[in-house]
Amino acid sequence: MSESAITIRELSYHYRGTPGYALSDINLEVGRGEFLVVMGPSEAGKSTLATCINGLIPHFHKGRFHGEVNVYGRNTCDHTVAQMSELVGLVFQDFEAQIFSTNVELEVAFGPENFALPLDEIASRVNEGLAYVGLEAFRNRPPATLSGGQKQKLAIASVLAMHPRVLVMDEPTTDLDPISKLGIFEITGRLRRRDDIAMIVVEHETEEVLHADRIALIKDGKLVRLGPADEVLRDVDLMESLGLMPLGVPRFFKSMGCQNLPLTPEEGVKAFREASWMISPERYSQVVAADQVASRRISSCFPPKLSSNPTLYPDAFK
Repeated sequence: MSESAITIRELSYHYRGTPGYALSDINLEVGRGEFLVVMGPSEAGKSTLATCINGLIPHFHKGRFHGEVNVYGRNTCDHTVAQMSELVGLVFQDFEAQIFSTNVELEVAFGPENFALPLDEIASRVNEGLAYVGLEAFRNRPPATLSGGQKQKLAIASVLAMHPRVLVMDEPTTDLDPISKLGIFEITGRLRRRDDIAMIVVEHETEEVLHADRIALIKDGKLVRLGPADEVLRDVDLMESLGLMPLGVPRFFKSMGCQNLPLTPEEGVKAFREASWMISPERYSQVVAADQVASRRISSCFPPKLSSNPTLYPDAFK
């Protein structure tokens, strides 16, 4: 592994007033420029781990903290959240909670201003951040007028303007529509190709983690598996046991009894042909017919919207 950006040793955390540990004996090292994806079922401890990296735990959230978290040699227990923000940028799952300025430009400028940077450097970082996420034309807009996807981009731009060496994103596509998700994936795709930022993404979209360097699977606050993305994603049984949806391609080939599982559609087509498999026309017709029956059943539950033209449905307008 390259130079360590994050070193976590024997990390355990117990929220005040809760019955058990949110994290238990986590050991993890993330290299400079590495792209790590953290996955797991709901309440597995993923967001807790994310907030441990920038110091919100133990300084903001109160509870029992054991072990240590070091970011480029800076121990989170010995440094304030403000001091850790010089190294770590965190985009919350509830990204709207971290947006509070009256316009887009001021929102992006907030972090650099708190670093007491010169005005020309602040202006440069604002322009750089807005250009990176494609919000240049919205710089004078109030954040409240932006769409969900645009607000998420604004949160990312605001964090990037502080030039973090570690970027943590907690489920950045939650509650976004498909088009907005693609926009966020495009941004994270560019970020993962940079070698100056270690990126940790808490994600549940398995299709988008193929390009990760490694995947960490967490359940009940414990690190269940840590390994290269292609190896973890091929462990279909483990993914399903954790309540995670495996990729469709390896899941299909696993059901067919294959040992060497392809991951991508391209690999799947190649493996399908190499196995000399054929699609049964009869079975295919049965599947199509079953889908059509299901579609008609669903459509019957939702009557078609009447046209406003009375000549089309004369009885409906009597």
